[in-house]
Amino acid sequence: MGPQAQRTGGQPKRAPGFVVSAKVPVPPNTFSGAEASSFTLTVSAPLPGAQGLFGAPVSAPTCQGNVVSNSFSCGDLVEGKYEVEETGTHPEKVSFEERPEFGAGGYQSIQLKALAVGDTVALKYTGPDAPAPRVLTTLTVGTLRADILQPNNTFEGTGSLRLSTNCQADEWFYGSDNAQVCTAPGGHPAQEMTGGGFISSPNNASVGHYDEFSGNLTVVSVGSVTATAPLSGESIYDPYTAYASANVGGCCGPDTTDPVALQVAPSAHTPACPDASCTAFTGNANSTSGVTVSGLAPGRYQAAWTLSDTHADTSLLANGFIVQAGGTNGTNGTNGANGAAGANGAAGANGAAGAQGATGPQGPAGQVELVSCKSVTTGTGKKKKTVQKCTTRLTSSPVKFTTTGVATTAVLSRGGVVYATGTATRSGNRTRLALTPRRRVVKGRYTLTLTRRHKRQSETITID
Repeated sequence: MGPQAQRTGGQPKRAPGFVVSAKVPVPPNTFSGAEASSFTLTVSAPLPGAQGLFGAPVSAPTCQGNVVSNSFSCGDLVEGKYEVEETGTHPEKVSFEERPEFGAGGYQSIQLKALAVGDTVALKYTGPDAPAPRVLTTLTVGTLRADILQPNNTFEGTGSLRLSTNCQADEWFYGSDNAQVCTAPGGHPAQEMTGGGFISSPNNASVGHYDEFSGNLTVVSVGSVTATAPLSGESIYDPYTAYASANVGGCCGPDTTDPVALQVAPSAHTPACPDASCTAFTGNANSTSGVTVSGLAPGRYQAAWTLSDTHADTSLLANGFIVQAGGTNGTNGTNGANGAAGANGAAGANGAAGAQGATGPQGPAGQVELVSCKSVTTGTGKKKKTVQKCTTRLTSSPVKFTTTGVATTAVLSRGGVVYATGTATRSGNRTRLALTPRRRVVKGRYTLTLTRRHKRQSETITID
């Protein structure tokens, strides 16, 4: 932990709630120019006879509040029940219990709604060893934010991590190997960080300063840009889409929420990016859509990738890339040969029925085959017989004839094929047929079938 209070002489008797206070000298600092001073360190003593997890000895609990993640973490806790109470801008109470199965070290991290400058966060022990809730330690949240310049040992980047902070004036400040006092009125210049202190990795930094009334910490954990496209020193063609990946501050998990802005300028451009004189491209490189970059002439460029968190801390990765001149368009290739004809497609569905056409003009009158027959006797003696001799003519004019007979249905056929149908009228030895031809009637022998009511009669006739 930070500076330790020095006490001399025998151990005094301590009642529950005993508080150790000491005035701690602060030596001069050649880096910041701070003069020698002192501050009062006040810490709570452990519970009388308390033992840590698994019987290990304990010291007074120490806590830290992270103003980026709004978490409040405490160590050196004994078994029992606790309460964290925040007062000020964001009042809140959270209870928890520490048990041996939680692991050695007696450590708990509590998520609060918010931590603001000037708020106080008290850790209270509520039992079973205390007869009443007892405040073990209290953190007064101080002013602290950080700007990180990440190391990049390739192309035009920096070789080590550098840190600038806005910190609480005259408070112990930790951001590198050695603690320093934050210079009044509350700023600290950029300093090179080579490891140790609260640096969690070469590209992540957790920066903190001590609350002089308790020895607890206000902490800022800043994320980092872990990868970029284009890579450092990469050759690309304009236009392109730029992307960046980031890690959560103080940890190694991916950060998909903090935006990363991009600025670009020629390598010879001064001052170095990020700067208002550099070209800033719209968009968030730490997103699926990235940042569209265009309008860059061929040459060497510097790029500044700046991550910003919700606490207004920043982490900057500077690198460089090269834009190459684009080539000329190639000539069009020759057309390929036509492919073989495809198979015929399936027949389409029938179209809708068309509208009925207009009625055409009346056609000429139909023709009727008029057949006239008479009985003729041929031969003599035993060879004597009577036959029908008939003549035909086509007519479309009205035909009038008188008969004393009764009209009979007539069918004219030959070889089982019907040639005409109509009616037959017999008058004396003459039979007159009015037929509608089905086929052309030529000279020859035919069968004439007459049907009258239910009687049918067939005879052979000859048409000349």
